[in-house]
Parts: sequence; structure tokens; C-alpha cells
Amino acid sequence: MPNSIDPEDFFSEFSEILGINQQDFLPPSYSPEANYSDRDFAATVTANQFKSLGRYAELCLKDQEMYRKYISSLKKRDDATKKIDFNLVKLRLINSWNTEKLIRFTKDHILDSDGFVLQWIFPQAYYSVFNSTLAFFEVAGHSEKSHSSVKKKLASLCKSQKYPEKLCIWSDGGQNSIETKGLDCSMENYKSLSYRDSDENNLRCHIASFLNVTREKNLKEKREEMKTKFKTKKGKYKKNLDQSDWDAVSTYLGQTSFLCLLYRKRIKANYQDIDTFLSESIDALDITNSIISLVNTLNFTNELIVRHTIGAERMAEWIKKVNGDFLSNRYAMINDLFDN
Repeated sequence: MPNSIDPEDFFSEFSEILGINQQDFLPPSYSPEANYSDRDFAATVTANQFKSLGRYAELCLKDQEMYRKYISSLKKRDDATKKIDFNLVKLRLINSWNTEKLIRFTKDHILDSDGFVLQWIFPQAYYSVFNSTLAFFEVAGHSEKSHSSVKKKLASLCKSQKYPEKLCIWSDGGQNSIETKGLDCSMENYKSLSYRDSDENNLRCHIASFLNVTREKNLKEKREEMKTKFKTKKGKYKKNLDQSDWDAVSTYLGQTSFLCLLYRKRIKANYQDIDTFLSESIDALDITNSIISLVNTLNFTNELIVRHTIGAERMAEWIKKVNGDFLSNRYAMINDLFDN
């Protein structure tokens, strides 16, 4: 078989039709990972993760019943007109919209960039969603503003089901006890190198894996920050933590959600993943479209909450300050949910 054909890909296409088990036809020592360099493996996994996030976000956005149910659960603050800093909310949203607009502008140049432009889309995606989240927090009365506190608060809202149902997914637990919540998926036959657009379980598995790996990294970083808190009976710093210690780290960290994924890639894209984005195994346009879908859905959700509190007229005035069809179309979708 030519080297350009992956045996696993071939049999995954036809095994169900033929009623055969693809493993019966592969050498016992066969591993698809062995056909990839470290860079190409990382590129493929990254692509699959973001394609899954983008596709899942698209499916969420189409679920109007979920959003109507969420709107009906929202309560307007009695002190809204007195306590909300409307200028700050407008500033947050315009920052979010302009950054999202930049992502969409970048898409038009992605194919001519040899991949290097892709690295800057990740921080743009994070800051766009971060700012729309800050706008949501301002109208909802949440005081968190730092990156760490906003990530932690948003994840806690997901855990308490105070966000649209299908977006309430998170990872929790300490080292060796990490679990993903809110995603109904079977990891039994999951392969990180396999992506199937029409298989929702496959999408969910990629997202669950992304959440779990991100949480593992976050736990190690938080453990380093907290190292002075863990000492042996002799007063020396512990080299290895027991489960109760990791549980304490987990509590300080909070849950891991969508925003944490974007934050992680915002850092890595700047410093660690540049080589990955130059791999031939990565489709820069595909990933860009997936990121746009994810940002579109998360910003839609946060803007819906803002619109619920401040009203249609004020929101429409702010949108006029940013020239973008994507924004006008999204706001029309938001208004439809309130009108119907």
C-alpha cells in the first residue's frame, strides 16, 4: 500500500459496510502515530480539536429552543439601570466586536501566509470572547475582571447550569481524578488523529480530551504557584502530592471550560506552537473557520444576555459603531429569539 494512504483511514471508511474489524487486518505493532513527526502529530490533534469545537458551536447556535429556554430563565436585575456602567459595557462589546472583525479579516489572507498568520488568530479569539464575557459580567452583576477570576467564574456558571445547556461543559478534579462534565460521549474507540464531522460523539470526544489535557496542564501550573502550601512533617516542600493535596489544588483552580481552552492556546500560539502551525498537516483555513464559529457562538451567547438586560434600542446603537455584516446578522438572530 502506498505510504500516502493510512491503513487506519482506509478501513475506517469501509469496515462498517463490510462488517469487519479493521484491527484484524493491521499488524499488531501498527500505530498511526508512528507515521507522524512530533510536529505533524501536534498539528493534526490541534486541528481536530478546533474543528470539533467549531462544529459543536455551530450545532449549539442552531438550537433555538435551548436559547429560548435560557432566556426564560434569566431575570432582570432590579438595580440594573442604577448599577450598570453602560459606557464600560459598550467599551467591552466594541473591543470584542473589533477583535472578532480582525479575525474575519485575517481569514481572507490566511492562504497566502504559509501558516504564520494563524498563530495570531488564537489570542484574537480569546480576547474577543474575554471582552464579551466582561460585558456579560457587568450587566449580570459579577465583579470578576482578571483573566484568572473570569475564567473561574464562567466555569462555575457552567457547573451551576447558569449558561445555555449545551455550553455548560467543563472539566473538574485533581491530578489522576480529572473528569469532563456536561458531555455525553463514549471514549472507548476514540482516536485523537481521527475526525468525523458528522459523528457528534467523535466531536464530543475531541472536546473532552482537549478539556482534560488543558486541565492537567492548569493543575500543574497551579500546583507550582501553591508549592509553599504543601510541606512534609519535617517542614520540607513536598515533591509529590497525595490525592488530598491535588484536590486542594483543584479547588483553588476551579473548573476548566471553553474560555480556558482559548486562554491556553492564546499563550501557546504566541510562544510554543509556532512550528506546529507551519506543518503541512494543518489546514489553516479550516482551523480559522472553526475558530470563527466558536467565537461567533460564544459572543452570541454573551450578547444575548447583555441585550436581555439593556434592551434592544441601546444595543442597536452600539452595533452601528462597528461596521460588520456578521454583527448585524447575529443581532437579528438575537432579536428573533426575543420576538418569537
